[in-house]
Amino acid sequence: MTGVRKLAAALLGGALVAGAGGCQRNQPGPKPPVVQDMETLCNVEALSGARAPGQTTAPSFVIATYLADHLETPQVIGLLGDLAQTPAGKKEAFLREQAHRAGLSSCPLADTWAAHAAEKAAAP
Repeated sequence: MTGVRKLAAALLGGALVAGAGGCQRNQPGPKPPVVQDMETLCNVEALSGARAPGQTTAPSFVIATYLADHLETPQVIGLLGDLAQTPAGKKEAFLREQAHRAGLSSCPLADTWAAHAAEKAAAP
């Protein structure tokens, strides 16, 4: 397993559920590579097919593999390391902040994490 794949697997664990929607850029025009990578990260659940019907591989592995194969910029690859070190309850806010800095108005992966955290908090 490559370093990026290990980092992504550690970051994502098994806590992901299918996300909805897609990232929207605030600004028109050509996308810089770091913006493309942030869009990939934010939309990784849908792009990777991790939750596709009939998928038998663990979603976290599918997602980690997809990120390892598709992220290109050191900034976003490094962000995986930052996310891995961010406390669980703060990951979604950190990811949303980074997505906003890249010009994205939404990040489905952050939404997934927030929903998962809310479900966990509501459980007895």
